Amino acid sequence: MAVLNFPDNPTLNQVYTDTGAGYTYVWNGSVWISFESASVNGIRELDNISGYFNGILTTFDLMIGNVPITPYPTRPEQLIISVGGVIQNPGEDYNLIGNTKIEFSTPPVQGLSFHGLSVGTSLPVVPPTAVGVQSEGLTVGTSVTAINFIGAGNTFKMQPDGGTIDVFIQGGGGGGIGTPITYSDGNASPFTYVEASVTVKEDMMIDTNNAGLTTTYVLSVIPEVEIGAGVAVTIGVGKSMIIDVLQLGDAS
Repeated sequence: MAVLNFPDNPTLNQVYTDTGAGYTYVWNGSVWISFESASVNGIRELDNISGYFNGILTTFDLMIGNVPITPYPTRPEQLIISVGGVIQNPGEDYNLIGNTKIEFSTPPVQGLSFHGLSVGTSLPVVPPTAVGVQSEGLTVGTSVTAINFIGAGNTFKMQPDGGTIDVFIQGGGGGGIGTPITYSDGNASPFTYVEASVTVKEDMMIDTNNAGLTTTYVLSVIPEVEIGAGVAVTIGVGKSMIIDVLQLGDAS
């Protein structure tokens, strides 16, 4: 069995190559991080910028040997940054500006040390893939990279085609009845709304597979439920359907 003989008492950002296996590692102050051997030449140490730390400045030039860094990093994850001996979180503690400058979220104070590595393409960075979002069959977004679920009980399920996700909204606001009406900031208000009518568009079998294993009531708060032409809704044994359970239709 091959044994890795890492150097004793490594210094921050020290690079170690296992010539036998061809793997290369860098010491981040706590652990050895592995890099692809083919990209070792892309790991370079940044110039020390701690002399500019004054508790006010947050933006500093990225230099190697007093020359602007090239090729430029394109994402903060392509840098390993330590301030005061603490590894910084890319995208949170620091970001890139124009690929030639680093900007810290908190201005480093005088006396803190700085160590930085540019790892180039050593760290594979895969940007999020944009997807399209539909609501009731209508496209509502084409470059979405994240979906924010607001409220409890919201779930999603992947369709068998592997490319479609069904999102189930449990409801919220107004006691969970109807569709929430949100404030301008997107948070749920105390109000909801209920459609006056709805049409069932496909055949449905309501039984123990989808409406509980025992005797249950199948409810609709919508006052008027129409069955589309050629569509059948079958109520299984032990199931009772109640339309307009809130008797909203009586108020009109």
